[in-house]
This record gives sequence, structure tokens and C-alpha cells, in this order.
Amino acid sequence: MKDDDLSKFLSCNLSSYKIKDSNDEYLSISISSIDKLKFLLNYFNNYPLFGIKSQYFQDWNEIYTMIVNQEHLRVDLKLNYKNLLWIKNV
Repeated sequence: MKDDDLSKFLSCNLSSYKIKDSNDEYLSISISSIDKLKFLLNYFNNYPLFGIKSQYFQDWNEIYTMIVNQEHLRVDLKLNYKNLLWIKNV
């Protein structure tokens, strides 16, 4: 599948890059709307990631769910949300 086809299939912007001294190609997905994330979430729930990326996805999915349910605005849940964001940046 070509990058353009994958980008259309996932309904998102897709860019590729290579790390210096490596022949490996990496893909980066950019989505600009919370509404467009649902398709991507469904995709990765049906075709799961492996290893550490699976854990990152689960954390990201939890944050997404909190945002959709507007739980990130609740003071009593804000600490949990901030902790998840902090974990993602470590």
C-alpha cells in the first residue's frame, strides 16, 4: 500500500521520514480533529499494535475517552489526566 492510499484509508495526514544512518522508514500520522480519531481508534482496536506501542496506544485511548466524555474538564479527574500526559512525555 502506498503512503497516499494509507493516508486516504485512515483519513489523516501521513508523512514519512528516515533516521540518519538507517534505511528504516517511519510513518507519522497527523489528525486535526477529535472526530477523525474515532476511525483510527477503531482501526488499532481491530488491528492491535505490539510491544510498548500497544501500551502507548492504551494510554492515548484513555486520554481520548476522557476528552470525548469531557472528563478532562472535571477537577476531580484532572489529576489523573495530567498524570497520563506526564507519563506520555517521559
